[in-house]
Amino acid sequence: MARVLYNSRRGMLVYNGHLPPPVSGKSYQLWLVPMNGAPISAGVFNPAEGEMSSMMAKVPAGISAKTFAVTLEPAGGMPAPTGPMILVGPVS
Repeated sequence: MARVLYNSRRGMLVYNGHLPPPVSGKSYQLWLVPMNGAPISAGVFNPAEGEMSSMMAKVPAGISAKTFAVTLEPAGGMPAPTGPMILVGPVS
């Protein structure tokens, strides 16, 4: 389970969630999927065993988000999503 709090006017978001540590050589990457255009990376994270992951991120202000997603990517992340979606949820 995870939650994203997003302020589009300021271009700030907060992610809190619980995922197992990624396999060796991989990282989780959080994406803002806008109403129009390509997904925007909000950052990369590597949770420790049994710990809640939290992160704050700055994204371009004024973006209308359709969905947020977490993918499993090569360590350090990618410029666009390439790995499987681990979490995905619409904006409500």
